[in-house]
Amino acid sequence: MKQDGSEQYKSSGKLVVQHSQGASYISCVSSCHVPNDGWMTVGGRCNIADDNDDNIDLSQGSIPFTSNHQKKATVSSIKVSISGTGSETGVIRPNLYLDEISVKLYERDLSWVPTAEQRIDFFRKVAVDFDVQTPGADKIEVKMTKNHFPFGATFHHQMIEEMTDYKNWFDVFNFGVARNAMKWKQQEKLPGVIDWTKSDDINDVFFQQSTPLRGHTIAWSVDKNVQDWLLEIEDMDVLHDYMMKRVDDIVFRYLGNITDWDIFNEVHHGDFFRRNLGIEIWSEVLDRLDAIAPGTGQVMNDYQLTREDHGACFLDLITPIVDRLDAVGLQSHFKKQVNSQVWNRLNLLAGENLQNRLLITELDVDNVDVEVRGTDITDIIKMTFSHPNVDGIILWGWLQEVQRAWQDEAENKRKVLFVDNLGDLEWADPIVPKPDDCDEFNVVCNYPMNPNSAGVKYLEMIKKEFNTTTGHENVDELGLVRLDEAVKLFPGEYEVRVIDAEGNLIEEHEIDIPWQKDACSALPVVEFEDLSALESNSIYEFAGNFNRELDSDNGFVKNALSVSGRTAAWNSVKFNLGQILDSTEVVSSFWVRVGGTEAVTLKITLQSESGYSLKTTYELENDEESFKFSILKNNYRNF
Repeated sequence: MKQDGSEQYKSSGKLVVQHSQGASYISCVSSCHVPNDGWMTVGGRCNIADDNDDNIDLSQGSIPFTSNHQKKATVSSIKVSISGTGSETGVIRPNLYLDEISVKLYERDLSWVPTAEQRIDFFRKVAVDFDVQTPGADKIEVKMTKNHFPFGATFHHQMIEEMTDYKNWFDVFNFGVARNAMKWKQQEKLPGVIDWTKSDDINDVFFQQSTPLRGHTIAWSVDKNVQDWLLEIEDMDVLHDYMMKRVDDIVFRYLGNITDWDIFNEVHHGDFFRRNLGIEIWSEVLDRLDAIAPGTGQVMNDYQLTREDHGACFLDLITPIVDRLDAVGLQSHFKKQVNSQVWNRLNLLAGENLQNRLLITELDVDNVDVEVRGTDITDIIKMTFSHPNVDGIILWGWLQEVQRAWQDEAENKRKVLFVDNLGDLEWADPIVPKPDDCDEFNVVCNYPMNPNSAGVKYLEMIKKEFNTTTGHENVDELGLVRLDEAVKLFPGEYEVRVIDAEGNLIEEHEIDIPWQKDACSALPVVEFEDLSALESNSIYEFAGNFNRELDSDNGFVKNALSVSGRTAAWNSVKFNLGQILDSTEVVSSFWVRVGGTEAVTLKITLQSESGYSLKTTYELENDEESFKFSILKNNYRNF
């Protein structure tokens, strides 16, 4: 999709379902476009079973369904409706262009999983060399005692009183955020009257548990989330003074205890402060934060960035300050049935040169089916964890809660992963019972808060799949011969046990494998996101001894390449980058698989033609230089 115009514009898509009871409209596509930004891929997941505006239950899609009043209705047609910016009658709007429209029945796409797992192995693990000189040693065992990657969750004040034991939170998560207690509207309901009670309590809990806590939020940009007394201020100098006082009040109070602050929450959806104080207020607040708390992270947080296609407009809006931010905050509230388009959105938000760090700040999945909810949440976590720019993943709605007096229904009831002590609630998902025989690797046995089946899937991913501990499937038997090669481990703190041939403990050590997130800066692998391309008709096939040349498509070749039937020692396929401007950095990233029965050597030549100075991560000094590497048969390797 693309659209003419000189300003940001939004587009939307919905399904129009005609049936015997009338028509239902299912809104499922939302995007925002930057002026003159060309074509943009837009997509969405439309669930006609329960997302329609009439709240009709189409339980089986396009076959007869039952409404809320138990009346039978038959679907006669489903149409796609796409709208551009604006809706006023008689107003001429910019031209709207559409191409390659596709509508198909939903089927969970898992083709991205092998590539994501390759990225996790490449970007997230560290190669560790163990030199075991202990007499009598036969092998070592490693046990991760602390994961350095932030897998966190919200913490709210009611947990202190309502949970079986709020300290159980810290057995599962290692990074926190206060859900509401640090919001300005909750703290200063009247001018100058600040209630710090709840935020102080939460700050004290995290300090006592030696667990990092992020700040949410200094200010909220959406009018409905701004105090009435602030909205009523007519003198902008007075409003400015209150804004700067707010920064001083909260940042000084929690100085040294907060890792990073959401500065202005949801600026893409609200403009209260920049409308009244000018966009310069953003830089002014960042300057003030730098002066008070140098080194504290600065984040701008918003929604519709991972679930929908608003990332381009958000980045365009925060252009004046994006280079100063330590991360872009992605709220990530998902509906059921996640699609792999999330990866493309992450790439866009990371920036053309991967210059933007990303933080998943409010992740949850709204799905009444607890089994599918668990699959959805782990799909999203695997996909985001595999992206080299993502620096943390924080759950938002995850704990079963009672229904509050101000709520029409219990908040988060379709998002729950842990039931804790509320298993008797009629809407609560069943708690997964502990088995009779427990061991140290069973997550149900070893972690608290009574997970439901979705919570078990979360624990198995975070505590087993992303935890390199001896006994997990991702750690080899570490005998001395195996230790001739490096062992790939996730960054964290470990206990290392040296064992003799009879299984006796000889000695024990503690080691710390640091997480160097800045080292994750590399070109995202976009060419082979869908590994099914290796089986598809879109594959380029070359047979025999030929030299072929492929032109680039804006820097990327998005199809697979197969070379077979070679008899010459060096048979080349050339990828032409086109004209490269002076001082341009060229980064190459691709996946390779070779067949055959033996390991082979693949030669990659990076060549610059006369008149161009080619710079690569290998710092080529001559016009032509090559490097070699070996890979085993039928394995993929990333370069």
